[in-house]
Amino acid sequence: MSQRVPKQIIYILFYLAIIGLIIFLIYLWTIKPSPTCFDNRKNQGETGIDCGGPCQSCEIKTLKPLEAQKIHFLQAQSKTVITAEILNSNQNFGADKFTYNIIFFNQEGTEIGNLTNNSFIYPAETKTIFEVDEKIKASDIYNASINFSDVNWISEEDFSKPQVQILSEQITTEAPLKIEGVVANQSNFELSSVKIISLVYNRYGIEIGASKTEISGLQAKEQKDFQIIFPPDVSKDQIDQSQTKIFIEAKR
Repeated sequence: MSQRVPKQIIYILFYLAIIGLIIFLIYLWTIKPSPTCFDNRKNQGETGIDCGGPCQSCEIKTLKPLEAQKIHFLQAQSKTVITAEILNSNQNFGADKFTYNIIFFNQEGTEIGNLTNNSFIYPAETKTIFEVDEKIKASDIYNASINFSDVNWISEEDFSKPQVQILSEQITTEAPLKIEGVVANQSNFELSSVKIISLVYNRYGIEIGASKTEISGLQAKEQKDFQIIFPPDVSKDQIDQSQTKIFIEAKR
């Protein structure tokens, strides 16, 4: 009996090892999840954790996210005008497309509406977006936030900012308030569209009006006249002309 016991123990351990190996193989084949680019592991030829190799490049993964700042909303007759600055602090990468969602809140912090659109931004650019909403009143908005999604990053070599300049801008004296000028494409390629956005402020530095215009098909080295017309409730006497701001959104 004393010689059979050790042999039985060895047989038992051997069979347990076989069973354990079978269970482990079944786990690997059927239960354990396949490697992904979002499992927080360096496990499929990646050069970093969840980046490089078959995943997104590590350079893009470590880019700083887009930021929204200076969100303003004001009533323009029956419409609400929303303006905001979008900041891209990455020097070598822009986004040829991204989606932004503007969410409006009342004084109680309850969401009362939202607005979604697409845009683009060049490397190291701060751009101004301009939106109009006819469903919500500016007086009902207490606060707003902007979320970003579907950001398609692209290197500066493939997405450099065009050279566009505003020339001879002036504010007209007659009503409605208008800003007129000339936009010049100083790039060596055609621009499919040029949006020109203007913000006007009172003498206290408060934004009281915003408007925009768009020019299609601006050829290389070409100049075109533009005119931005403001709503009738914004008069020349209300604004401080020295604080007027003009922004350009130019796209190839």
